[in-house]
Amino acid sequence: MSRKIKRSKQKILNDGAIELLFKLATSPKKGILKLNGFVERANRTHTEEFYEIHDCSWTIPELNKQLVQWEYIYNCVRPHQSLHYKTPLQFLKDNGIIKKDYK
Repeated sequence: MSRKIKRSKQKILNDGAIELLFKLATSPKKGILKLNGFVERANRTHTEEFYEIHDCSWTIPELNKQLVQWEYIYNCVRPHQSLHYKTPLQFLKDNGIIKKDYK
């Protein structure tokens, strides 16, 4: 990712334009807002497995349709190493967090 894009993301976060729903950490040296490792890893996965290999639309409605499809694949089809190669949906079912018949 280019430095320009990283700076743009940082500015949006610092301006409060996006409400963050996860824990944040700051850099002890520079006091710069940084996202935690889990979020960074998720961003890497989405970049490598969606944005870099799909012909993404440049219109918001079309991109949203593509992202909904990717979200389904990511959560219901794609196994995750951190979940012992289960999908997030299967992990939630197996651990009684959601009902077994949930689709």
